Amino acid sequence: MNSKNNIIRTVLPFVSICFLLVGCADPASGELNEVYKYPKTLWGEWIRMDTGAEWYITSNYLRGSTSSNITLSRQSNNVIEVTDNGKKYYLYASRIPNGSFRGKIVGYDDDARSISRAVAGGKGFIKVVIEDLNDKANSTTSTTDGDGNFTADGIIPGDEYEVTVGGETTTVTPNTNGEDVGTVTITSGVNFKTSITSGSDLLRLYANNTEYSFSIKVTNTGSTDCLAATFDLTFDAGITIVSQPSSLILGTIEPGKSKTIPIIIKCSSISDFYEYKKISVTITDQINNKTWDDSVSLKFNKENVAFQIKSNSAGKHNKIVF
Repeated sequence: MNSKNNIIRTVLPFVSICFLLVGCADPASGELNEVYKYPKTLWGEWIRMDTGAEWYITSNYLRGSTSSNITLSRQSNNVIEVTDNGKKYYLYASRIPNGSFRGKIVGYDDDARSISRAVAGGKGFIKVVIEDLNDKANSTTSTTDGDGNFTADGIIPGDEYEVTVGGETTTVTPNTNGEDVGTVTITSGVNFKTSITSGSDLLRLYANNTEYSFSIKVTNTGSTDCLAATFDLTFDAGITIVSQPSSLILGTIEPGKSKTIPIIIKCSSISDFYEYKKISVTITDQINNKTWDDSVSLKFNKENVAFQIKSNSAGKHNKIVF
């Protein structure tokens, strides 16, 4: 139930003053900052510890509570104490704005239509605007380096973000902190961006040869139809392909529409606690001889460990998996 109209008082020393003003001065810059109903320290997804219910807090609304008389008090980076009509319970941080993602901005060389690789080098030293679709107040900017690489900080992993650069807007979903969201291409006409989804929890993928099913989504983010698209996939070392389409043809993709590529893969053991594995995706517009190089990333964790714990009672034991 949406509790957008609920009146919720947030107890934080520096916020209690700001709520009474139009704005508050930033001590470092002296500039006036906009004041929100809930400070950024509370934004994101939280889990109620006693029930497992999901709460989501943005700049101006809270989703998850049906009460009209609660107080929120930040206890630590990962815990909020809730006082609800005299009753106390706690929220634990599930996804909060302390993450980051990275990507690359590239451009298309209009004079290079005769060559097979239509995507040119990275676009260096240009501004990138990143906005959370759950809450436009949670926005940030970045500037690409000389090779077109950029990093977005202060993001909430799992939220959808609009990346706007050079008049082009693309939607990306960084599922984990530090994820590489691939390539954003600036070009007119047909344009593509890839993403990946799964029925599995993307935060809990294990490098123990477990088979996982994924869908790679190819979206035409441009303004014209692509009439004859094909694709090619390349997998990082350690990835075994269990199943992928026999045909490499995507066919016609209209603007704003997508085609999916179903795959089943597994990851062999890794030495670190986790590793990112990349799937490179090459999309080709056969009619216009344009090619896009993009990629999606998956975070695989080291194999989970099972502990056998035996009780004092004969014949009884429990298995706990970490």
